[in-house]
Amino acid sequence: MKSEPFPRLWAQHSVGDKTHGGKRINHPVAGELDLSYETLALPGDSDQVLVIYTAVAGSPTEERLRLLASWSA
Repeated sequence: MKSEPFPRLWAQHSVGDKTHGGKRINHPVAGELDLSYETLALPGDSDQVLVIYTAVAGSPTEERLRLLASWSA
């Protein structure tokens, strides 16, 4: 209510799709994971997307993900 531009900006709803970028996740067991992601639109269904997370080869995040994967094997 105190910001003059806020109502105008809120009404525009100019939110863009975020199709790629980086994300930091704090896993309760593995610790901090720094991941890159790509979002892929599924043809014929605009309500669903496929998000792929990857870690840099040789990074501490890759090692932590390998450790987590070994627990499920």
